[in-house]
Amino acid sequence: MGTTMTVALVDDAGSSVAVAHVGDSRAYRVRGGELEQLTDDHSLVGELVRGGKLSAEEAEAHPQRSVITRAVGTEADVDVDTFTVEIETGDLYLLCSDGLTDMVPDREILALLAEADDLDRAVHALVDAANAGGGEDNIPVVLFAVDGDDDTATMPAVTAEQEHDDDEDTLSGLDAVPAVDTAVVPAAEIRDHLRRQEREPKRSLVPLLVLVVLLVVLVALAFWGLTR
Repeated sequence: MGTTMTVALVDDAGSSVAVAHVGDSRAYRVRGGELEQLTDDHSLVGELVRGGKLSAEEAEAHPQRSVITRAVGTEADVDVDTFTVEIETGDLYLLCSDGLTDMVPDREILALLAEADDLDRAVHALVDAANAGGGEDNIPVVLFAVDGDDDTATMPAVTAEQEHDDDEDTLSGLDAVPAVDTAVVPAAEIRDHLRRQEREPKRSLVPLLVLVVLLVVLVALAFWGLTR
């Protein structure tokens, strides 16, 4: 199993944001009334768009748009995109998975952010719009803004709704954003985690098989009794 990850770490002075990114979740910035995607999708259609073989409009409807080319957890080492952007007063930063961007186009995301009175209402409006558009996946959304009074990043708001139980390779619901010292998971930690998983005993299927056999026998006996 693997997951996508997009992490933003604001420096102590509130002057810059460091971003680490793997997969097709995204980081956006709203500045001057424009929505800008800061990250590149590590996906099949993302590679095709950057190579000029697909248009952005064609990518939105491509049947393989969910196929990702990088993920955390599938291998011991992962190539992580990292970069830093300078903060300006009034900036708004959005982190989200494709559960939002597959359901809501960028222009509608920008409109909903512009209409919201505060960040809490904004994240709920985005999740509601994604559910209204089909709600086909988990919809984690993180927003944070820059306070113009003291030039620091404030007012984080997080929500995660419409969780699904399917087996699609996707980012699960987010309940909180913990403080971290680094934005990149060390490869050694990933390897240790995989080794622990390999050592864990597998659940036995014997009780389930016995139950199925008993049910089949009971149904057969009942049918036999009715047909006598």
